[in-house]
Amino acid sequence: MTKHMHTPVTKKMNKITIKREIPSDISKRKKITRCSSVNAKEMHAHIAFEVLTRLPIKTLDIFKCVSTSWSSMIRQPEFMKAHRPCGGILIHHLPDYSRLNDLYYASLNGKNEVFFHRARLPYFGYKDITPVINGLACLHTGHQVSLFNISTLELMELPSSSLRGEGLSVWYALGFDTVDNLYKLLKLSSTVANRLVYEILTLETSSRSAWRWREIAQEGLPWFSTVTDQSYFVNGIIYCKFRTPNFHENGAQYLLAFDVHQEHFTIFNLPRVPSHVFSIFERSFILFGQVEGRLAVARVKKTQFETVLELWALEDHQNSIWSKHNIDLPDELLRYFHTVKPIGNLSSGELLLCGSSSSSSDYRQTNPFYVYDPVNKKFTKLMVELPNSLGSIGLFFNHITCLMEKITPLNDLVGLRKNV
Repeated sequence: MTKHMHTPVTKKMNKITIKREIPSDISKRKKITRCSSVNAKEMHAHIAFEVLTRLPIKTLDIFKCVSTSWSSMIRQPEFMKAHRPCGGILIHHLPDYSRLNDLYYASLNGKNEVFFHRARLPYFGYKDITPVINGLACLHTGHQVSLFNISTLELMELPSSSLRGEGLSVWYALGFDTVDNLYKLLKLSSTVANRLVYEILTLETSSRSAWRWREIAQEGLPWFSTVTDQSYFVNGIIYCKFRTPNFHENGAQYLLAFDVHQEHFTIFNLPRVPSHVFSIFERSFILFGQVEGRLAVARVKKTQFETVLELWALEDHQNSIWSKHNIDLPDELLRYFHTVKPIGNLSSGELLLCGSSSSSSDYRQTNPFYVYDPVNKKFTKLMVELPNSLGSIGLFFNHITCLMEKITPLNDLVGLRKNV
């Protein structure tokens, strides 16, 4: 009887002993699960990294608010270096509408893109901005000027010149020395002593403490009262259009060329045309960008039967030699717009055109932009819409830059070392 009673107990004990070994197996499985979870998170982070580096900055700005981990990732130097440039259009000056003197940007990577508000001017006290060079511009108000990273909205204050407080009017243009790989800022100031002063600031990459304004002394430079348009940087040269104080209705305008590497000015003429031709052409040439790597100006011929866009490409600025190219505007374009004018170049070299209407009600056209391929002589409508705040102002936003947007830190764009 006793023997029969002990046998079941022994079996139960054996079962209990076996069950006590199970927790160790569970612990091992938990470790495996934790490792798998870590690997999954790393994999998800890697996928997110690869996807985010392909997105335009407008989308990245939104994603920064979605996730703290994504926001931290986007701000990392490794991410900024890996981010792929995105083509876009930046409206960076609305001179006739000071209340709308803001920055608007639209990506060109997708269909039906819309301009969105990038920054408001004045921006930290700065009221005006130079054209963009390699993602950099200069914000300025009088003699106060700072470097500005268009993509990251970073600012770097630049030193003041010795003329601070003397200038009646100040004009700036940013250029890049392709020989020495340095940015240089050109400054033209008219003083109370009726003197025009040319200065240059070289942004040395070794140290910011070495940045000093230098006056450019060159004989034979004319006095002029106004730089009439924004500057354009083409093949190492800064170009701008100016007029002399005795400029009158039938007078001539000139172009000023500044070689950024040689730091030398050249004055030359716009294309020469017979005076009677002005009756069918708009009087002023539009300085807008380049054609096949050469500075270009344009004007529009309008008659009862046709509208022709006339382009002039600069062949030799030393001798004022230009070549002319006529572009017949298609009926499809003129059906919506009274005329068009070139306003810049895409990164591919194609011309960016903007339509203008004679009726103020038609200024609300949502797609006023066209692209012209000078090689294939083909027009393409650019599907980029204006927001409501811009749709009613027509062509008054005549300062536009086409750029490749990349979130490179300001110090890296300038080439400064981290310890300066």
